[in-house]
Amino acid sequence: MRDNFEYRRKKRKNKKTISLTIFVLILLGMIYFLYSNYYLNRNKENINVDEIFDGIKKTNIVKELIDKEIYNYNFKIKEKELLAYRKKRKEEELAKLLAKGEEVNPKDFKNVKVSKSSVNTVPISVYKEYFKEDLFIGDSITEELKYYKFLYDNNVFSKIGLNTDTLRKLIPDEDFGIEPKNIYLMMGLNDSVFVKTEEKFKERYLAMLDALEAKFPNAKIYLQAIFPVSKALDEKEDARVNNTKINSFNEVIKTIASERGLDYLDFSYLLKENEDYFEPDGMHLKSKFHKVWLNEVKNIH
Repeated sequence: MRDNFEYRRKKRKNKKTISLTIFVLILLGMIYFLYSNYYLNRNKENINVDEIFDGIKKTNIVKELIDKEIYNYNFKIKEKELLAYRKKRKEEELAKLLAKGEEVNPKDFKNVKVSKSSVNTVPISVYKEYFKEDLFIGDSITEELKYYKFLYDNNVFSKIGLNTDTLRKLIPDEDFGIEPKNIYLMMGLNDSVFVKTEEKFKERYLAMLDALEAKFPNAKIYLQAIFPVSKALDEKEDARVNNTKINSFNEVIKTIASERGLDYLDFSYLLKENEDYFEPDGMHLKSKFHKVWLNEVKNIH
């Protein structure tokens, strides 16, 4: 850290030295220019040095240079303070609105992140409005966004038990009722029950993705990682799903995202940090989790 500090200090010092050198050279040039004019015009009469410097001070070139140096100096010092001040004011304004339970226009706070401590005070309407041009696609986990009324119905396409191959077949003829700007896709949990290998899962996932891109060529598609199941469910010997299989399928999804140049969103840590978000079945999620999830999706922008 100290090496980095010393490097930055030396770099700033070098820039200052260069600026000072340029200033001195220009000053000397102006002195020489005025001196030459006085010398030629006054036939080698005695030169008044004070008069020369008065002339230099009045020249636009030197005035502009001095003004620029003063501006740059003040700007560099104040820029960070100004940005920090503006951000703090926005955060304070947002906190007051949330504390009152008032609705918030997300566009007014697009660069202000909602902290986890205050996320539960955000009105549902904030997420409905923010994602009204987008589409969430998935199985019963995604279905909950619509069931709990976190999003408008036409912003969610989901079916209980949906897998990648079934979705691939549905996409071409399905009327989604929206031309989405962004698509947030979470698929693979149900595949993990019966698809045996990563290779087969990748094949199915790619076929589904091809169909989706053909259906919505102008949409930006985000590939979401499959959420893990609870520790209690994962440790059951007769569990149909487990985190080992989910993790291996998530690696496949991450690879596909990299190969296709798509964004991969992994919010698994939200559940690993708080097992209380799980319903008793260890797979589905309580309503309070969905605000946290949507808030994380919102914050990527």
